[in-house]
Amino acid sequence: MTLKQLNCFLTVAETLNFARAAEKLYTTQPSVTRSIKSLEEELGVTLFSRHSRKVELTPAGSYLQDELRHMSQELNAAIQNTQKIHNQFSNEIRIGVTDLMELPYLPQTMQEFHEENPAISLQLHVKEFRELVQALIEEKLDLIYCMRSAVSTLKNKEVLLLRKGGSMSRVGAEKNNPQK
Repeated sequence: MTLKQLNCFLTVAETLNFARAAEKLYTTQPSVTRSIKSLEEELGVTLFSRHSRKVELTPAGSYLQDELRHMSQELNAAIQNTQKIHNQFSNEIRIGVTDLMELPYLPQTMQEFHEENPAISLQLHVKEFRELVQALIEEKLDLIYCMRSAVSTLKNKEVLLLRKGGSMSRVGAEKNNPQK
């Protein structure tokens, strides 16, 4: 049994049509039919009842569809968690900025950081502020370097104010991050 066969099965189960499943899978209808037939032979069960112009899931097919959906959700969660763990322990920091022109201290700060931490890579992502906030929420960025006026829109995130000379202080941390 292959992932290709299981994906084929799920697509036919969703569409209840071998031709439409073939279109969705970018393959031919005979290929889909062979894949399903091979899966049924391997499992020793009939997954679909085939009537003239009508396809239905058998009770065994319906059960397999439910189980594979559940497994697919768990697999997707495992993949996302794996990516989060990788991002937590990777040697890079993803920094979001809105416009380099309005952040005069960033290049110097980055240079100093790199000199002190040569094994850590800094990645800059220049986007609109709303896109940066969304990326931060989705954990696609580790931090956002922005003007102080934008800070009030950040909820449930720790906010630090970087002052000239490199000193930092918390800005409204209780308001912006009620958990801390």
